[in-house]
Amino acid sequence: MSKVPYLASPGNVSKALSKIKVVATPPRVSQDFVKTKLGITGSSGDQITSFLKRIGFAESDGTPTELYRAYRTSDKGGWAAAQAFRVAYGPLYEYNEYLHDCDDSEIKDLVIRHTGLDSNGLFRGLCGWLGFRSFACGTRCCAVG
Repeated sequence: MSKVPYLASPGNVSKALSKIKVVATPPRVSQDFVKTKLGITGSSGDQITSFLKRIGFAESDGTPTELYRAYRTSDKGGWAAAQAFRVAYGPLYEYNEYLHDCDDSEIKDLVIRHTGLDSNGLFRGLCGWLGFRSFACGTRCCAVG
């Protein structure tokens, strides 16, 4: 099974990504950090911690990556968001290099086939929130905003 990100309730992703830009970089991206500094409590906070690791913002031990630090800057934030998207969804682009052009039904089918989990709009939501106007291939190029 693919290791693309999946969240039962993806609504807190935009909140987490917005807050990361304004709160101090922690020594570790932990459940405590997500719940207290990013303000995402309960099981949703637990999922966001794993999500941030899955997209390459934190190492397995929670250490923030250079990608995390770049995302927080105004000059590299868009680039870092695109790189995180590639880390997260690169495996799905191996199955369909035009994933970004698929309708929601096709994306849902692909996610189910390769993760065993129902797609809940996280992919499309991230595209919109991050401002992708095109995403020609998960491993070759992307344009932001």
